[in-house]
Amino acid sequence: LNHKSKHVDILSSLRDSKQLAAIKTPTVEGVGGRQYLDSNFRFFKDDIPYGLLVAKALAEMLHVETPFIDEVIDWAQKLRGECFLKDGKINREYCLSTKYISGIPESYGLTSMEDVVDAHSIEDKDKEDTPSIEDVTDT
Repeated sequence: LNHKSKHVDILSSLRDSKQLAAIKTPTVEGVGGRQYLDSNFRFFKDDIPYGLLVAKALAEMLHVETPFIDEVIDWAQKLRGECFLKDGKINREYCLSTKYISGIPESYGLTSMEDVVDAHSIEDKDKEDTPSIEDVTDT
């Protein structure tokens, strides 16, 4: 759903979206011309560690279960030989072992939901303090 969408709900958006229909499953060609899932595609390298894993981390801070997110992360980590989740929880030892391996809040020193909210508030405050173009130009 976006501001130009004619869809009234998520289901119709997913089902009828021309943009989503244009996205093909990322594959690579293997032996004999057979197609295999490309586990080095952006979805695996970016969307999992900097999208779903962040959502999982925030949900853990709020004590919210995420069975479907867990299922996707678990599937992807098995394909790529990673270990983002262990026993259904974020494996912080793995996620924090290498810089930029994931975008979980702890990677940025944010260890609680209060830290996340405060960091966002600081960012908003910085935007408020940024002068507008009208403030810095002579009219």
